[in-house]
Amino acid sequence: MVVSIEKEKLKEKGFNNPILTFRDSSCRAITNATHYILETPLRGCQTIELPMPGSSVSLHINSVNVQINDGPQDHEEARDGLGLLSEENQHSSIEITCTYMSERNEPSKPKPTQDLQPISSITFNIELYNTNLFKTPLHQAFYALSQNQTVFVEVTSSASHPDVSFTITSCLISPQMDPAMDSDYKLIETFCPVDDSVTFLPSGSSAGRENKRFSFTFSSTFNRPLLFLHCQLSLCSKTTKGSQQLPLCLKPDEGCQSLSLDKILPLMMNTKASVKSLVVIDQPGTSSWPEPPVDPTKGKGSDDPKIIYVLDTPTVAAIAFAAFLIGVLLTGALWFIYTQTGETTAPPPAQKSLPASENSSTAHSIGSTQSTPCSSSSTA
Repeated sequence: MVVSIEKEKLKEKGFNNPILTFRDSSCRAITNATHYILETPLRGCQTIELPMPGSSVSLHINSVNVQINDGPQDHEEARDGLGLLSEENQHSSIEITCTYMSERNEPSKPKPTQDLQPISSITFNIELYNTNLFKTPLHQAFYALSQNQTVFVEVTSSASHPDVSFTITSCLISPQMDPAMDSDYKLIETFCPVDDSVTFLPSGSSAGRENKRFSFTFSSTFNRPLLFLHCQLSLCSKTTKGSQQLPLCLKPDEGCQSLSLDKILPLMMNTKASVKSLVVIDQPGTSSWPEPPVDPTKGKGSDDPKIIYVLDTPTVAAIAFAAFLIGVLLTGALWFIYTQTGETTAPPPAQKSLPASENSSTAHSIGSTQSTPCSSSSTA
């Protein structure tokens, strides 16, 4: 919206060197040889927008304030004119109304309701990809990945307002599903990458939804098959705060070293969390046979971590327990054989045959049909 006022017209009303502003006093006019010119966006400088129901036409209302800048003589001259100046305020206000017709496909008509949309209704979604083409997302509850794999992350917002954007505040990988739990594996912290493998990629849009993209190389020390990617995201405004009362977004060329506290705090006050489940298919300590080395002719000897981590802990424990069990069984078998062999050879044969010989000798010597233990004992 542009307002142009002739200097001669204002001089006729007693304004020789006035100050012209919109309703917002910071929006001042610029001058050329003949005119004062004020310019503002349709929703800038406290402009009020009134959509016409059932029509693509909307009214944009603002006012031009004219203030004296020359002293009391000009004030008296202006007061003797058409009475535009007030005795108390010494300035004049001119209402400005502009009519604007929106295109049919322009989302300007529902903007007032979108501006009133609560921030809590805006959601975020994280999708992970194997390549930087960002095509055909898996749409699964979890994402399978392996060690030293490059992962491409795309975060999409559900906000459709063209002025509403968002910034990735932080991202980390944790074995805990609770986003409030801290983790040592941080990717992004306070808008800046802290992992050397993190690379911010150009943003895009899909179905009118803005997204932010970055990549990183997965290198986890957690010995767990299930991990979680947590990201904190801040809603912001691309231009001004507007009716959403959102802080201004960070400029793309602003480096991490130049971020000031007055820019960081407003963004940190409007954060929302999003999470994506990760399934590690070759966590530390498992076999890496499906991934042969790149150059088989170059052996690394005993320093190769793939040789160190051949079997996991449960497998080694099972082998040790099986060896222990086999040893116990062999020991028991040898003891059984020893005990059985010792019982057959322990009693002397002479003790068992002695009573029979005594009875036989006694029967021949005495010639009696009756023998007693006493007679056998005395004969012996």
